Amino acid sequence: MTTTPTHFLDAIFAEMRSRAEQPLLCEKQGAIYRGVTRRETVVRIGDFVHALNAAAVGAGDRVVFYAAASAALLISEWAVLANRGIAVIVPRSFSPEDLHEVLLESKSRLVIVDRLATAYHLVNDARTLPDLRHIVCLEGGGSLTSLPIWSWGDFIDCGRMLPDRMAASLRAITGKDTALMFYSKDQTGAKQATRYTHTLLLDHIGRIESLLSRSCIRPGELVLTATSWEQPIGHIATCYAPIPREAVIQITHAIPDVSLFENGPQVTVGDSAFFDGIRDNIQQLVRHSGRIETWMLAKAVIHSKQNYESPGGIRPLIRLQKSFLQATIIKKVKKMLGGRLRLLIGTDDEAHYETQLFFHTFGIELVELPQEAFR
Repeated sequence: MTTTPTHFLDAIFAEMRSRAEQPLLCEKQGAIYRGVTRRETVVRIGDFVHALNAAAVGAGDRVVFYAAASAALLISEWAVLANRGIAVIVPRSFSPEDLHEVLLESKSRLVIVDRLATAYHLVNDARTLPDLRHIVCLEGGGSLTSLPIWSWGDFIDCGRMLPDRMAASLRAITGKDTALMFYSKDQTGAKQATRYTHTLLLDHIGRIESLLSRSCIRPGELVLTATSWEQPIGHIATCYAPIPREAVIQITHAIPDVSLFENGPQVTVGDSAFFDGIRDNIQQLVRHSGRIETWMLAKAVIHSKQNYESPGGIRPLIRLQKSFLQATIIKKVKKMLGGRLRLLIGTDDEAHYETQLFFHTFGIELVELPQEAFR
C-alpha cells in the first residue's frame, strides 16, 4: 500500500483494481476448485450492496452473520462494510435463543444464516423481532409471507436494477465508523460484544503484517484459512490480512482433516486445536500403513543374516533402512498436505511444542500471532 488508507476498503478496492484478473478467492464448486478474480469479487460485492439498498439496509444498520465460513459469507461481509453497515459476527456455538437475543439487542434488519432450520426458527420468532426484515440463507430460500427467506442468489437479484451507490458509500466511510462486532460469552456465560472501528481494523492488519514479515506470505500464494472465523484475531488474519500481500484466500471449515489440503495451499491459517487435530489425523493415517513398513524392515533383516558376523554387524543396515523409511513417510506426509505447504500461521499462542516439532520435521514452519499484541 503506497498511501495510508482511511479504511480497509480503500486498500482492498485499490488492490483489486490494480490486479483485476488475479485470483483473490478460491471456492469449491462441486468437486472442482475455482478461482474468483479480484474483478469478479468487486462485482459480487457491488451486487450485494445493491441488494442491501433494495432491502433498506444502509449506513449504520447491523447485519448479523450466523453461518460457517465461506467465500459467499466473506463477500457479504465486505459488502456490508462497503455499504457503511456493521457486520455482527455471532459464534455458531450460540444457541437459537442466544441468536434471538443478539438480534433483539443489536436491532439488526438482516441476518445471514447457512441452515434453513435456523431460518424457519427465526420466522417463528418474527413477532418478537420487530427490527428484522430479511433472512438470507446460504442453504436456499423459502416462500413464507410473514418474513422473507432469501437464497443468496435471489437476494442479490433483487437489487440488480438499482443505481450504483457503492462509490459514494465508500467515500463517506470514516475511520471512526464501526466495521465489525464480535459476540462472545465470558466465564459466567454472559454475552458481550467487542467493537472494531475501521481504524482499529487497519491497525490490526498492520500488526499481523509486521508479525509475519519474517516468514511473509508471498504474492499469489494460496492461503487456506481454517481458523475460528468467530474470534476477532482469527477472523482478521483470515479475511483481511492476506489481501495486501496479494494472496489467494481459500476459506474452509475449521475441521481437522487432511483432505482440506488437496488443493495444495502454501500457507494455512488456523488455531492450535486445528493444527493439533491435523497432526493426530496424519499420525493415524501413517500408522495404518505401519504394518507394511515393519514387514519391509523385517524382510531386510532376514535377508541380511550373513552380515551379523561382518564388522559393524547389521546395525548400519538397519539405520539405513530406517532412514529410507523415514524419507518415505516424510514424502507421504508432504503429499497428504498438498505437496506445497511451507508455512502455518497460528491465530493463538497455545500451539503445543509436540505439534511444532512434528511439522518442523517435514520442513513446515509454524508462526504464532501472540494474543498480547492485539490487546
